[in-house]
Amino acid sequence: MNGTTLVEDGSVVDRRPIITCAGELEVFSVIEDNLVQALPQDSCDWRRSLGRPVRPVHIGASFTPFSPAALPKANQWDLIRQPLFHIYWTECTDVDVYKNSIKEDIENWFKELSSKDIQDWLIVVVENFDGKRTNKLLPRTTVLDKIRADFAPKQGDRCISVINPGKVESRSADSWRGLIVRIRHLLLVSYARAVSRLEDHVRQQRERRNEIGWDFMQYFHLQEELAQVLEMLGLNDEALVQYDELDALFSQFVVNGITSECVNWLNNFQKPLEKWHGLKLGPSKLSNNPSILELRAYLFAKQAHMLLLTNKVWEVRSLGELCGLMPGGVPNSEQLHTVVLLSAGMGDNPGTPNHPSPTDKLKEALCSQDAFNKTYLELAELAMGTYKHIGRLRSARLVGREVASFYMLLGETQKSAAFLGDALRTFEQDGWHELAAQTQIELAECFKKAKDLRKLIRASAFVSAALEIDTLIRWTYFDEMRKCLDSLDKPLVVPFNDIIKIVSVGLKNENVIMQDSNINVELVIASNFPREIVCTNLVISLEADNKEHKKTNEKYSTTRMLTSKDMKLQDPMLQRLRIKKNLDYKQDKQLATAGIASKFTELKRKDSTAPHVQDFNHCLEVSDLPLVLTPGINIIRLNKQASKVGKYYIGQVAIHIKNLHLVSANLTPRLALEVKEEGPSLKLYKRAAPLLSGIEQIMNLILTIGSYSVEPKSKIKLTASPGLTLQVNYNEPLTSTLELEVGKNLPFTSTRTPLRVLADMLSRDPQVTIHCPWTTKPIVVVLNFTPPLTAVWRLHTMLHRKFVQVSITGQCEKDLIIDQATLKTLYILDAEVEPAKGSEFCRVGIVCHLHLSMESASSTLQTNNNVKSVMYEVLAEQSVWAVCGRTAGVVCFDTEEEPQTVVLDVMPLTSGHLPLPLVRISKYIPAEFGTSDKPNKGDTHPRLEPFSPGQVYNKSKGKQLHVIAAVTEGYQ
Repeated sequence: MNGTTLVEDGSVVDRRPIITCAGELEVFSVIEDNLVQALPQDSCDWRRSLGRPVRPVHIGASFTPFSPAALPKANQWDLIRQPLFHIYWTECTDVDVYKNSIKEDIENWFKELSSKDIQDWLIVVVENFDGKRTNKLLPRTTVLDKIRADFAPKQGDRCISVINPGKVESRSADSWRGLIVRIRHLLLVSYARAVSRLEDHVRQQRERRNEIGWDFMQYFHLQEELAQVLEMLGLNDEALVQYDELDALFSQFVVNGITSECVNWLNNFQKPLEKWHGLKLGPSKLSNNPSILELRAYLFAKQAHMLLLTNKVWEVRSLGELCGLMPGGVPNSEQLHTVVLLSAGMGDNPGTPNHPSPTDKLKEALCSQDAFNKTYLELAELAMGTYKHIGRLRSARLVGREVASFYMLLGETQKSAAFLGDALRTFEQDGWHELAAQTQIELAECFKKAKDLRKLIRASAFVSAALEIDTLIRWTYFDEMRKCLDSLDKPLVVPFNDIIKIVSVGLKNENVIMQDSNINVELVIASNFPREIVCTNLVISLEADNKEHKKTNEKYSTTRMLTSKDMKLQDPMLQRLRIKKNLDYKQDKQLATAGIASKFTELKRKDSTAPHVQDFNHCLEVSDLPLVLTPGINIIRLNKQASKVGKYYIGQVAIHIKNLHLVSANLTPRLALEVKEEGPSLKLYKRAAPLLSGIEQIMNLILTIGSYSVEPKSKIKLTASPGLTLQVNYNEPLTSTLELEVGKNLPFTSTRTPLRVLADMLSRDPQVTIHCPWTTKPIVVVLNFTPPLTAVWRLHTMLHRKFVQVSITGQCEKDLIIDQATLKTLYILDAEVEPAKGSEFCRVGIVCHLHLSMESASSTLQTNNNVKSVMYEVLAEQSVWAVCGRTAGVVCFDTEEEPQTVVLDVMPLTSGHLPLPLVRISKYIPAEFGTSDKPNKGDTHPRLEPFSPGQVYNKSKGKQLHVIAAVTEGYQ
């Protein structure tokens, strides 16, 4: 904005701020032209009080020599014609010269400003450098330091130095830019202070409008001065407000003068109209004593001029309404007369046939409706294209909204809907909810006029849920939506947007979700419909976890509930930039350039189209339908049987109102739930009392069915370790192997089976191996049996007799009754090694004979009939003895005969007194073979059982045999 205005007579009025210059003017004259051109090139932020926004303005200036007579006087409000800023220029760099002459001149200049209470000034010291190096020392105190100390001890920014801009040096350029910025800032500060005082004065004069002696024209020139100042600063919209206020105030006085007593100053306008030159929309000037028609025409011309400066060309529509040229209207005689007057007032400004002038275009537009429509649409398209080109998309959408209403008057609903849709998307993205709601109403009326049922239902739904609209209007469109739903034959998908708000969604399953159990979800939604509405269905989709198609940028929730705060989408414009350093090196590895790089996320356009609908075949459902949604908060329980194992995500919420399907976007962050299966388990439990060996005990075999059933005919096999037998049935003998059928079962049920167990007194670490049909891995259960009692014996000697004292201690809580105590030896074992025939001694490497003798103690067969066979084993140490031939055998004791003798061949491997080979005997239990009438249920292989301590007496224990070395060839 250069601050110059062309008036009616062709002259140019300079409204730029006036800056006075004092001091050494020949110094300033060198840089004046550059300074005048540089000031308005860049914008400066204008900050005002009263909560007004910061506005960027371009401000120029005109310079004039300082004169005390030109300083502003009290109650002088013409800001354009009075100096507002004052600068003192000097190129003095010598401190002594400054003290002798310059200081006194600045003091006189400063006194003149202080006498008028002027605070907006600046002192500039221009320095000249020839660029040559000098050996002179820099002075400790410069002229600039002296000036600051003398005149601005607390306002250092009011005294600056600048290097002569005529020098082409970087220091000079930087200094020059600093001077421009400082003058521009201080000038705007002074102008803001003067404008603020003018606004207060205008406000005071307007409040006195009802006082006697108040004159409208004086007030008119005062407020127009404020409007011209704002126009000079480039604030055309605020200047338009000033002219609108003048127009409204004058109109109010005219209306009040008709209905009530007329004010005195209004009589000045009541005079006969002798002549009128017509309405001039170009530069105009108001006469000193205007008529009411001239004042109105002047105000209208100023308002039109401001509208053109603010690029509000669509306000031409008001001209079409004034002249009756809008679509669907027929101009009457009064409107035709208005057209004639406007055409006459415009004057003649002809252009060429190929390039008609704006006046010719406007006159042609006023000739007919078709010409007006063409001109209006051309101007609107030009305005929208210009706005889009300079990046002001919102202003283009506002023009498009006006064009949409124009197309509605023309009956072209499809074009109107396109412009309204563009405006709606912009309003929703920018958060202008009220504008978006009003646009939805216009869209609904457009679709209603076009008889587009599906789009009408969609728009009516949004309008009825808009909280910014009056309730009666919302009820009207809600009823319209329900009425149209009866005629809707196909499903219509509409996004939630502001119709339904999801407050929270959470899983109500406290434990792990098992297969065939119910998934319970609580959904809390807020309905913005003005009335209750019946939903035919409400579902939430379940999306199976697919790792192949999994998105890497998706967020996942770590809790079991999502709230509205969690689901709030972040503005992509507010994302934190990921910045990294970027270093470029030369070929010689030296650093060339250093910088930073930012990988900015690509912004995607967001619109209000219907969301992508997922597959609702697997979804959570409401058990009780239909469902009534009330305005406000609704709490809904949904459930589904978890039939498949896997991980799922809560997807979309769908609310069906007949064929209207309201569908939400995917709930983010993703809320996950996992369905697991629980297999059957089999456990062996003992009772509270400890297990006792040698006594039959009762244990519990507990079968727990998991999330799925097991085949009833499948069998469970139990195998006991040696020395342990078990049985389920009470009328059958104990056995080491047992098979059980699972039987009928249901998921999540348990079955208890009593199990009889008996552990041998000599068995060590007994265990049960369980083979289950649902797994190939056997279950090994280790049982801990405690002997029911312990025995300690002591040998006592009395004279020639021996006595054995046995002490028995019970190890269980219950009492044990010992019917018969057997402390007898069952078998006597004896072993002896003899040399072979023909040898007198046993030699190393020569085969000898091992004689084993086993005999039963007295009456053994009567007391231990079960032990009829005994197996012997020779366990010789391999480094001492070598057994030749068999090492084991079975001996039967059917009758009480002589001792059983067995001869084995052994060979000593070393000489000396050697212990006899170790011989061990055990109980031999042969295999059981069943018959046809009695099938075998026992073991099919023979087995061994050890004797208890003391049941076998080894007579040869501790014996030794003297073995001599073998005979060498030299001594034969």
